[in-house]
Amino acid sequence: MHPTHRIAIAAILGLAAAAGLVGLTRTLDLGAARPAAHLPAPAALAARAHRLDRAEVALRHALRAHPPALPVVPSYADAAPAASPAPAAPALQQVTYVRPPPHIVTVHRAGNREGEDHEGGADD
Repeated sequence: MHPTHRIAIAAILGLAAAAGLVGLTRTLDLGAARPAAHLPAPAALAARAHRLDRAEVALRHALRAHPPALPVVPSYADAAPAASPAPAAPALQQVTYVRPPPHIVTVHRAGNREGEDHEGGADD
């Protein structure tokens, strides 16, 4: 291998290692602790907690409350029978697939035919 090729390969591998190291440090930096400026204000947290408490109380009241009783279903006299019964479902038929006969295409071509004499003369 030529020395310039060795140097080029070493440089490419060094750049790849440096890029990987930079990516690793940035990834690890994402999980670092954030300053307190990004946290919501204590008043906002208290307001959210109060709303959650009210929602929880409302859910508990709804759980204890029983739904009203359903109304009684009225009973009616049987309706008159239909004038004609519904048509019966047609009987299932068995289907048999029959393949069509093969379609053979023969193409005639002019040209030499094996085994035939093309000189046009008699055999001597």
